[in-house]
Amino acid sequence: MGNILLGRSTLKEIPESVRLTNLEETANRVLDLEDEWEFRQLLWVYDELGRGEAFDRLILRGLASPDPELRSAARDWAT
Repeated sequence: MGNILLGRSTLKEIPESVRLTNLEETANRVLDLEDEWEFRQLLWVYDELGRGEAFDRLILRGLASPDPELRSAARDWAT
């Protein structure tokens, strides 16, 4: 848990312009967003960073997923 919190804290220190340019592309390339846990973790990160367009796209991706767990995660975070 300590590594997760450290990583989240470090993300907040990256300038917003750099995060907006790189985070979504990197997450799509590195994470398994078909895995409900990784999907929820990325939603949490976007929520902590102020949501935004990448958050909205991830919610839409989850709502359109054939996986009921991803749809549930997207619904949980969309409200």
